[in-house]
Amino acid sequence: MEAGGRTTPAWMAVAAAMAMMAHYIGSKAVRDAVFLSNFAVSSLPQMVMAAAGFSYLSVLLSSRAMSRWTPGRLVPAAFGVSALLTLAVWSQMAAFPKLTAVLLYLQIVSLGPLLTSGFWSIVSESFDPRESKRQVGRIAGGGSVGGVLG
Repeated sequence: MEAGGRTTPAWMAVAAAMAMMAHYIGSKAVRDAVFLSNFAVSSLPQMVMAAAGFSYLSVLLSSRAMSRWTPGRLVPAAFGVSALLTLAVWSQMAAFPKLTAVLLYLQIVSLGPLLTSGFWSIVSESFDPRESKRQVGRIAGGGSVGGVLG
């Protein structure tokens, strides 16, 4: 353990960044595959525009929520909500393939970046500036490895 007892939280953040980015990159591939197996390629521009609008609304809502709760409370809850939404969408995929393809697309486009941003907010609050300077590169490296794995 390093001085100040910060090794364990730093390595936990590395593992979390790795898992988060592997999931996000992999889910983007699944999102596109599911959408394009249910809709024609010509419908993709409309979906991208709808997703942009949905993302804008998500940012507004998350900004308001962030002013009420700290990232340490809000972000883990948001990860849990995202996991539950994923399970709900996947459980209905066979019964409602088009609807779930759209919902999955919106979820991944809007929640993925918000969760990633929230993760980095927690990281920035978790370490003092000197410690952060030593650990952020390691954590980002874990995220990069996760991106490759995804």
